[in-house]
Amino acid sequence: MNRCFRAVIMAGLFATSVATAQGAPDLSHAPAVASAYLEAVRARGFAAEADFLHPDELERLRGMLQTVLEADQAGGGRTLLNATFGRDASIQDARDADSADFVRRFARVMAVRMPEQPVGFDELQVVGTVEENPMVHVLVRLRSVWEGNAVEELRVVTLLPYENGWKLKAGGDLDEAVRSLDTSAHGKAKRPPPRLVPSIVPSPPPRQSTSPTTLAPR
Repeated sequence: MNRCFRAVIMAGLFATSVATAQGAPDLSHAPAVASAYLEAVRARGFAAEADFLHPDELERLRGMLQTVLEADQAGGGRTLLNATFGRDASIQDARDADSADFVRRFARVMAVRMPEQPVGFDELQVVGTVEENPMVHVLVRLRSVWEGNAVEELRVVTLLPYENGWKLKAGGDLDEAVRSLDTSAHGKAKRPPPRLVPSIVPSPPPRQSTSPTTLAPR
């Protein structure tokens, strides 16, 4: 009897551990995703954002961008529609586009209009990770040289679990860029200030961290 009872308990524990492993992506992969994201946006600007965004974030941003596009159209303009879907496109073509394609088109426009955004650096170093279930925050130290002075910024990249991996939760830079498109459509565009300025002070280390990675030279 005891032997059967122990077998049932062990089988239950094994099934639970397998289910947990299958349901949660490997935390150790998060720093690599964050690093790849930052390297991509350094090279391509906002145009790289859509490739890393979580599907829920794509839907949220698509809603924001759709509102801007519809407002521009209602005001008799087609500036944004021409820039994103082409001069031969109708507003219905934009409405019918899937969210990933929709956001990617707008991101390319933002990359052209704001080439200094969202991030620039010469070296990066993953400092550590902080779990906030279900999210994980990856802390990355960015280093740059500005007019001969070394400048550092501590950047937080927030990731959400998706299937067996991690996807990006949109940060303030992207939301601000979307709002700038709204003002741009009405002739009042204001570019956000460039990142990495000399006044940045060194950031304190995080409370929880993994072992730092090796600096990746430019």
